[in-house]
Order: sequence, then structure tokens, then C-alpha cells
Amino acid sequence: MTIKSLQTRAIAPLGILLCFGIIMLACSGDSPSGPGDMADINTYMSSLPAWDEFCPPVTDADTATGETVENLDMGQGLFCHTTPCSITETPEQVVTYGTFSNILWLGGLIQGDTYAGGVGSMEELPIRQRAPLTIGVNLLHGDSVSTVVQNPDAASVGQATSNLIAIAMNSGYQAGSSIYFTQKEMYSLEQAMLSLGLSANYLGTEVRNKLDITAVKKKNTLTAYFKQFMFETYIVQPQTPSEMFSSAFTSDRLEEQVNLGNIGPDNLPVYVSRIQWGRIMLLTMSSDSSYTDMRNALKATHSSFSVDMTAKYQHILSTSEMEVVTFGGDDNDALALIRSGNIESYFTQSPDLSTAFPIAYALNNLADNSPAKVGETTEYEVKECTQITTAYYKDWNQWRDAFSVIQDSSDNKFFETNAANIYKSDEVDWVPGSNSHLATNILTFAPANTGYDFTFYLKTLQDGCPYPLTFNDTEFSGATNLLSIGDVDNCQYDAFEIGVYDFLNDSYVFAVGIYVGDNGVSSDEKLEIFYHDRKIEEIPYSQMPSGGLSFMGIVSTVPITKIKFTEGYDGDDIFVKDFCFGVAYRR
Repeated sequence: MTIKSLQTRAIAPLGILLCFGIIMLACSGDSPSGPGDMADINTYMSSLPAWDEFCPPVTDADTATGETVENLDMGQGLFCHTTPCSITETPEQVVTYGTFSNILWLGGLIQGDTYAGGVGSMEELPIRQRAPLTIGVNLLHGDSVSTVVQNPDAASVGQATSNLIAIAMNSGYQAGSSIYFTQKEMYSLEQAMLSLGLSANYLGTEVRNKLDITAVKKKNTLTAYFKQFMFETYIVQPQTPSEMFSSAFTSDRLEEQVNLGNIGPDNLPVYVSRIQWGRIMLLTMSSDSSYTDMRNALKATHSSFSVDMTAKYQHILSTSEMEVVTFGGDDNDALALIRSGNIESYFTQSPDLSTAFPIAYALNNLADNSPAKVGETTEYEVKECTQITTAYYKDWNQWRDAFSVIQDSSDNKFFETNAANIYKSDEVDWVPGSNSHLATNILTFAPANTGYDFTFYLKTLQDGCPYPLTFNDTEFSGATNLLSIGDVDNCQYDAFEIGVYDFLNDSYVFAVGIYVGDNGVSSDEKLEIFYHDRKIEEIPYSQMPSGGLSFMGIVSTVPITKIKFTEGYDGDDIFVKDFCFGVAYRR
């Protein structure tokens, strides 16, 4: 392989780069800068801002930045709530997936502004007058080898690294193997990468397009990061900035770089101090399964996580939308191994040193060797959707048992319609006795009177009725603590609605029930369930209660704000009693 090919393919496997079996040390080379020039270089570098001033550190955070907005999509059958969020992270290292490999060589100089600018377009600092550079290889079990590169550039350092690996292999050294795995919920590609401790800025267009499957119409999307760390290459850091340069880099050449804008207070010079080698794999996975099941399915592909590969997890792996990008392997092979549940065979425990790829780069500020880290912030939206399901129950116990469909914590509220509780309404200012006409078509119960985290009401719907609500109408026999809709033998259109609003403590009502008595079913009866002004379900007359006291309840994955019972003009008289609610609290 030629020197030119090494320059243009610095990310090739080390096995390809093993062109020589011994370390090639040049016998001559430029010495460091002369005393006067060294002093000028060091003085100028010390006058530049510290890295933390140039690129102020940020506090890592992942928080909501606004109110959650709910949306009912009846066409898709989904109820979604969307929360604007912001994530800020400071990746410890630069992971590039092959981009910028021609300038990210060990000891290579980078213009700090292009690195810190956050646009993913790093540019080298083009200073060719370099002093000899000591580089080394650290293996994970403690062994190391090193050499001196007399005229360091991408080609010579790449060759020296290959030679060091050859020495290590010929001496019987083996790479260690440290497997790192993490997975996060994915709402945007930028958010997902930052949550993994990576930057999306250096992915490259092809990789970005492949991994970004957020448009896939699945319920949940995960991103996962596998890293097999095998060894590290490093440089011996200079005691002063001038030690990076030969005597040919004079004060005049420094001034030239300053005048070109390549170095300055707004463009600090940084250098590649360490490179991690191994393999990495990035995966995005979208499925209608839960996040928990998706995480466990991925963990089950590797024995170190102690999760059994069940038929359920195998089905998730085989049916999910999935994209894989590898560095140090074949994308399709890795994807096939994941779907088969055997990613462990991809990350071998005793890998050959020559199979490693450069997978992460650490950059340092030239002026003082401090780590040059860049914090990033990206805005994203958390959109969580639930399939719309609404179930109707005629039995209170079955209604209560159905609360398990709600993922948030839930509670049951049972409000008995006795005289003391009717007095708690905003409209009634006395404790009613039997056969009391309440002189209102609505009863409103506020949190201050009930202790609930929401306001609810009962409202009759016949206009012009002189007796819209009667407490313990004596013309009904048997039941007590009831509310007659209208009055027996008066106001025959006994339609009513129950509504909830003014929620406290991030609560919502997902279930509403009530007991209904003496209803005679007619074909124009129905029960409608609403989320604000949107009807989410209609229960037909054939399922309406009839005869004596019957329970009528709804459980919905969509918050309920109103139920409306439309009664036929059929001459019957009905009553209701006891309000039942299922209330949940958002996580």
C-alpha cells in the first residue's frame, strides 16, 4: 500500500496497514524551534483565552421546556401528547464514523473554531513544520509500546501506529476487550446521539439518513450504542506549545497563521491527544412494543446482560423496523445477528489487534493541554401516543378491573349521592330532604368541597323543565339517595350529561360510571363519550341499561371530559345515583 493510500484511508483496518514488521525510525529530522522562536510561540499561546473561556462548559440536562399539548387523531386512532424538550450534553470524545479521517490523526492540529462551532466541519491547522512526536499504544491489560516519529504527518504517524501494532502482535500481546452498551429513547437523531453521549454533528450525511427512522409510523423508537474498546493510541503531551513545532516554524510563520485567521483568540489550536480503537455499532429500532420490551429484547442478544431470549423478544427483534451502522464490521451482518438474537458473536472476546478501527478521538487545547470539550444543546419533542380504545361496562367490578389499561398511576373515586354530598354542590345551599326539587338543572362539585383533583358536574338537557332535578323522588320505590332526571310524570326527555374539568396535579379522568334506574330502552337512545369537543365513542341503544338499578361505565385510553346520555321520548322516568370516576396522574 502506498503512502498516498495511507493518507486517504487512515481508517482502514490495522491489518491492511501492517506494511513493515519493525519500527522505522528516521535518523534525522528538524529539531524543535529555536530559543527565541520558542519563547515567542509560548508567549503568544499563553495570551490566548483558556478553553473554558473560549467554549464555556455547560450543565448537562434533559428537561421539558414548555407545556404538554394533547392531540386526538381519530384518523390514525391515536391519542398523543407532545412535550417540547431540550437536552444539553458534553460528549467526552469525538466519534466521527469515518468523516474527517484525513485530519484526525494522532498529534494532528485542528482549528478550534471549526471544532467548537457545532456544525460538524472540522478543519486542520495547516502547520507542516512539526517536531518529532512520541506516540504509543496502550493495551487494556497494561502493556504498552511506543516510538518516535521524526516528521509527523497523517501518513508517517499512521505507518508508525501500524508498526507498533505489528511489534505488539509479534510479541504475543493481545488486545483486551471492554464491551460498552447503552440504549435510550429516540425522539430525534440529534437528541438520541446526545443522550448516548455522542454528537450527531460528525455522523456524515449517509449515516444520518440511515439512522434517522423517526418518521417510521411506529409507537416507540430506541437508539442503542455498542462499543468494543480494544486499545488506545496516544502522544506524549508537550510540556510547552512550542515543543510541537520544529525550528522551521518561526515567529514569522506563526504570524502568518494568525493573519490567515487559523490561530487567534476566536480560533484556539487543538490537537488529537488520544484515539480509542475497536468496533462500534449504532442501531435505531422502531416498534409498537413497549420501551421496556424493546430494551430487554436488545439485551437478550448478548449473554452479559442476563436476559433470556424469549419468543416474545425474538418476535420483537424480527419484526421491528431497524437500521444498523457499524464501524469495524459489516452493517448487514450485524443486523442479521441482531435479528437472530446473537450479537455476541459479532463482538468477540479476544479480537485480533489488526481488526481494530479508530472509533473515538480526544482533543486537547494546545496552550495548556487541557481537554477541549464542546457542549451541545438540541431542542426536540417527546411525542407519546396511545391507541384509542374505549370499553363499556355494566358491572362496577369489571369496570374497576379495567383500570389496568392505563399506564399512569390511577385511583378510584366513588361519590355517593346522599343529602350531605348534594349539599356540597355549588348550586344547593341546604341539605335536601326527600322529594326535594333542587331548582337547578346542573350540580357542580368543586375540589374544595370534594377533595378531588378535578371539578365534575351533572346536567339535565331538557329545556324549560320546571323540575329538572329532584332528590329522592318518592314516586320511585326501592332505591334511595337518588337524583330524578326531571320529575316522575313530568319532563319526559330525561337526557343528561356528566362532565369533568379544571384538573389539578397533572390529573385526568379516564373512566366515568353511574348507576341508572327505571330506564326503558328505545332505538333513539345512545351514550356518547367526549374528549373536549371530540366524540371518541358512541354506545348504541342495544347496550343501554333497562329496568331496575343498573351500572353504566366507560373506561378509555383517552382522557374523558364528558359523557352524554340521550334518552328517548318514550314516557319512562329515570333516575341516577352515585358518581364513579377513574382518575390518573401523568408520570
